[in-house]
Amino acid sequence: MARVFGVFRLLALVFVLLPSAAAAQPRGAAPLDGSASQARPFSTSHALVIGIDDYQVWPKLRMAIPDAEAIGAALKSGGFQDVQIERNLDTASLKRAIEDFVYVKGADPDARLLIWFAGHGHTIGPEGYLVGRDAPDPGRTPASESAFQRVAMPLSDFGRYMNEVKARHVLAIFDSCFSGSVFNASRASAPASVAKATTQLARQFIASGNAGETALDDGTFRQTFIAALSGDKRALSPDGFLTGSRLGAFLADQISFKTKGAQNPIYSTSNVIGLDRGDFVFPASFPQLGAVVDVPIVSDFVKPGEGRNEEPSPEVRLELIEAFPPDDPYARNIADKLARNLVEYYVVNKAYISSALTGRAPERPPTHSIHAQVTLLGDVVSFDLDLVRADGAAVSTTSFEGPVKFYFENYKVLPPTIHYMFDISMRTFERLHSANRPTESGYAYALFLAARQRASRNQWEQAAELIQQAIDADDRFAAAYAAMGELALQRGEPQSVRDEWVARAEAIDKDFARLSVFGLQQMGDPVPALREAAATAPWTSIADGLEYRRIETADYKTAVLAWRYDQAKIGMSLVRSTTSRGETAAEMRNRKNALLAINAGFFDLDKESRLSPVGMIVVDGKELNPFDADKAKNPLTGILFAKDGRIGAIPARDYTPGSRFDAALQTGPLVVDPGGKNGIRSNGFDRQNRSVVCLTNDAEKPVIVQVSGGLSLYEVGQLLSTGEPDGGFGCERAINLDGGPSSQVSVLANGVSIEAPGLWKISSTLVLKPLAN
Repeated sequence: MARVFGVFRLLALVFVLLPSAAAAQPRGAAPLDGSASQARPFSTSHALVIGIDDYQVWPKLRMAIPDAEAIGAALKSGGFQDVQIERNLDTASLKRAIEDFVYVKGADPDARLLIWFAGHGHTIGPEGYLVGRDAPDPGRTPASESAFQRVAMPLSDFGRYMNEVKARHVLAIFDSCFSGSVFNASRASAPASVAKATTQLARQFIASGNAGETALDDGTFRQTFIAALSGDKRALSPDGFLTGSRLGAFLADQISFKTKGAQNPIYSTSNVIGLDRGDFVFPASFPQLGAVVDVPIVSDFVKPGEGRNEEPSPEVRLELIEAFPPDDPYARNIADKLARNLVEYYVVNKAYISSALTGRAPERPPTHSIHAQVTLLGDVVSFDLDLVRADGAAVSTTSFEGPVKFYFENYKVLPPTIHYMFDISMRTFERLHSANRPTESGYAYALFLAARQRASRNQWEQAAELIQQAIDADDRFAAAYAAMGELALQRGEPQSVRDEWVARAEAIDKDFARLSVFGLQQMGDPVPALREAAATAPWTSIADGLEYRRIETADYKTAVLAWRYDQAKIGMSLVRSTTSRGETAAEMRNRKNALLAINAGFFDLDKESRLSPVGMIVVDGKELNPFDADKAKNPLTGILFAKDGRIGAIPARDYTPGSRFDAALQTGPLVVDPGGKNGIRSNGFDRQNRSVVCLTNDAEKPVIVQVSGGLSLYEVGQLLSTGEPDGGFGCERAINLDGGPSSQVSVLANGVSIEAPGLWKISSTLVLKPLAN
C-alpha cells in the first residue's frame, strides 16, 4: 500500500456575495451585486480555519498554524463576516468542528462556507485521510494501518458532508498529496457567465498535489492562494472575477512552476448530478489593468525571458555566503552585508537575482549561481567568489582582500568590485575576457570606487587620500594616476599638476583604460512631469475614511502612490515583526487585519544577523528601543509619533526625554521642514523608492506616500512641499521612513488590493486600521 506523506491543507471555501447598491467606483475592486441580470446574491459568509502543528506521534509541523492565521486574516479582509480559527485539534475535535460547521452554518441555502485545514494528510489505497494531532502512525503493517484508519478522518466522509450541506456554493482546496475518493469526480466546464454561476449549486475541489507527490510545509500554497484572492490578474476571468475553476488553473500553473514540476495541483467538481452546474465566485471583482487594478512600478527586476534581442535573461541565485571563522559574529556580519548589497546591486542593474535573504524563490531554475566565502584573519578580510552555470561549469572565479576597517566603512563598493573582478556581462553573466583592464587588484578598484563616492560629495581631500591608497595597492593602476590629476584641478591646483599626473599614467600605459573619478549624475527633472500628471489624478475613496491617489509619469517610469486618511475614523499604529529575521509589509498587514501597512524606520543586521532597529521605537506605549542621541545630532532626523489618536512629526532636536507616546519612530530626514519648506537643500540625484508620511495643514488628514520607480530625497521634498493646486501635496511637514529596497506598502480595502513589494523583509511597519465604534 502506498504511503503519501506531506503537509495537508484542506480549504473548503464558500464565499458569500454580498448585495450592494453602491455605485461602481472608478478605481478599486467592485463587489458582485444584483446588477447582473441573472445574479443571485448570497446571504452570509462563514469560514472555519484549522491549523495543526503540534502532533503527538507524527512529525511536528512549523507552518500549519501560521498559514491558518494568515488565511484567516486574509478572509476577514476579503469580506467574511464570520471567521473561526481552531488550532491543534485532536481527531474527535476535528470531526466535531467540521460537522458543526457544515450542518449548522451550512443549513442556510444561500450561504457560502469556508473550511481550511492545515496539517498532515495520508493515503491508504484509494482513500485519503485528514490527520488529527492524536492520530497513530499507520506504519507499514496491516494492523498499524487499521489502527490509524479507526482514528483518522477519511475524505469520503468529507465528500458526504459536501453532498449534504445546504449551502449553495462550496469550494474545497486541499494543499496535500493524495489520491482520495473526493477526486474521483469528473472535471466540469465553467458556466458561461459569472451571473449564471451564482444561481447554480457548486461543489468544487482543488488539491495542491497529485498522487505520490509531497506538499511543502513552506507557506507557498497559502501565499499563492492569497495572491489570487487579492486580485492577481493571471487568476481572473475576462470580466475581472475570481472563480473556482480559474483559481484551480492558477494554482496548478503557479505551484507547478514554483516547485519545478515536483508538485502539481489538480482541480475537479462533484460527480453528483446537479452539484456541478455552478462555478464558485469570489465576492470582489478586479477589472483588468487600465480600468481599475493598480500595478505600481515597484522594481527594476528583469523578468525571465525579457532579455534584450528576445534572449532569456539570466536567472542568478546567490547561495548563502559562508563566513570564517564560523562563530565569528564580525565575519558573519560582513557576509550578510555583502549578500544584501550584492542582490541590491544586480537588481538596480536590471539583472534577475534571488537569495535566501530576499524570501523570493527563483521564478525558474537558475541559470547561474554565485558561491562566496568571507574569511576574517586579524585586521584583514578576504573575499573568495565563484560564478558557475547550472551544469556546474565555472564561469569566473575571483579573490581579493583588504583591511577590515575599510570594508566595514565602505561595504557599498563590494558589489561593483565583485562584478568588475568577475569580468562578466551584466546581460548574460558570461565572461567578457576584457583586454587591458585598469587594474587586477580588487582592493585597488574598491579604493577607487570609494574615492568616487567622496568626490560625488565634493570631499576632494578624502577622495585624493583614497586614490593614493589605490596607487599604493597597485602602482600600475594608470587610471588612478589620471584621477589624481582630475582631483588636483578640483582642489585648485594648476593645470601643470594635472598634466604631471596624466604623464605618469601614460608612462605606465599610453593606452590605459580611463576611469573618471566623477560618476555620471542622473539628468532630467521628474517633478514637473509628476505635478502635471497630478491634474488628472484625483483622490478616490477606497474605504470609509481612506482615500487613494496615484500619480505617474511614463517618461521617468515613476509612480507616486498616496493614501489620505481621516484620523477620526482610522488609527495609525506601529507594528514590529514577530521574528528576528523580519516580515514583509503584506505579512504584517495580514496578521493585523489592517487596511494598509508601510515600512517604518531604519534597521541593521546585528552581530547574530538579526534585524535590529536604528533609533527609538515605541509600540503600544512601550519603548522597545531607546532614543539615539548620536543619531539625533543629524539636524535632518526627526520623530514620527502618535499620541491621543493623532500623529505628529518633530525634528529630533526638539525631543524631550521622558516624552510619552502611544507610538513613536526615530527616523528621517525631514524632507519637508515645519512650515512647508523643502527640507533637503540640494539634489544628490540618488533616485530610490521612498516611503514618507506627510502632515498637511488639514490636521485631521495625514497622507502616506510611497514612491515606486525612484526619486531623490530633494525631489520628494520638492513635490510634497508644493501646494495641491499646483500638483503637489501641500505638506506642512513630512518625514522619510526609509527608502531603496526596504520601501514597500501593502493595501487591502474593500477589495482594492495594491502591493508595492520591497526586496527585503523588514523589522517594523506603520499600519492603518478602522477605529472601533
